[in-house]
Amino acid sequence: MCDMEDNKILKQIKDENQLGYDYMLPAIERYKKRLLKWMPQEKWDKMNINLIANTIDVKIASFFSNGVKVKFISKQGWIWEEEADNLNSVASFDQKEWTQTQLEYQIEQDSEFFGVGICNRVWFDGNKVINKRRAINPLSCRPDPLPSQTGQFDGQNYRFFWFNMLTTVYDMKGKYDNTKLNEYFQSQYDSDE
Repeated sequence: MCDMEDNKILKQIKDENQLGYDYMLPAIERYKKRLLKWMPQEKWDKMNINLIANTIDVKIASFFSNGVKVKFISKQGWIWEEEADNLNSVASFDQKEWTQTQLEYQIEQDSEFFGVGICNRVWFDGNKVINKRRAINPLSCRPDPLPSQTGQFDGQNYRFFWFNMLTTVYDMKGKYDNTKLNEYFQSQYDSDE
């Protein structure tokens, strides 16, 4: 019974991933072309795309603030000044612990390059009582195409929203079939290679 349930879940994941991939394919191809121009392996005659990449970085840096963008002030003058100072200290602490500056920079860079910046909540740090987030490359995004088809983009219309996640080889140790992996690599290369 459990095995059948696992197969059902795996099939759902594969189907949803394929739906999202097919939906994103035109954008992925467009982004891939931009990435190849961004990091060319040969000289480009007509346009220096690296200059454009550097210009985008300079533009972001010139408008970027690496501090807290808001400040609490007391409405009652000096009476509530201590409370406002405490709130400002908490906001600064949160920004530092969240590595908010780096995150905002990455999201801004993705927005300039891809037209969208995606942030994902990875986990919650119970000791510091803060969310840990990271920027997601839009190439790895697998959204549900249904809202685009219906024109209704509220939360209830999204059945799924996937991201392709990266992990280290150490996390994967012992979790894959060595025989199948070896067969796959043997089919890719001949004995000379």
